[in-house]
Amino acid sequence: MTEYLNGAISTFQIDENLTGFGALSSLVIGMKDDYMKNLSMKNLVANFDFFYENEYPDLPIVNKFEQAAQEINNKFEDIIQKGIDDKSIKEDINPRLYGCLIGNMGATFGNRTALRRAILTRNQKIDPFEEFCLALDLILNALVNN
Repeated sequence: MTEYLNGAISTFQIDENLTGFGALSSLVIGMKDDYMKNLSMKNLVANFDFFYENEYPDLPIVNKFEQAAQEINNKFEDIIQKGIDDKSIKEDINPRLYGCLIGNMGATFGNRTALRRAILTRNQKIDPFEEFCLALDLILNALVNN
């Protein structure tokens, strides 16, 4: 899981010429692409989180996992702050809140709906991937500075 998260962090190598909003949009596209590509890892992460829903064990590898997960949220926060600074993202928002929201969308909502995609599609009559994409697009729309 730590290797998977570190791989995700490597996708944060964004073209410096992009605005903050452009960089964030690019990362969201990557999250959408990742949705179905890494189902086995999403299964592992979702079960790990379920098993340790109150507190993770105090193990060095788990500490590395937590650090990698927080680094992803920190990167989202930094990109959002860049967008505020370059005026491509609204300035009246909390970059930490939105950074964690986007990170958690992929880590929780994305993982669980990807795992349960067939059941959810059958029961709800919608593809959870479309729902995941819509949620991310709504967040982006809430951030863009028109």
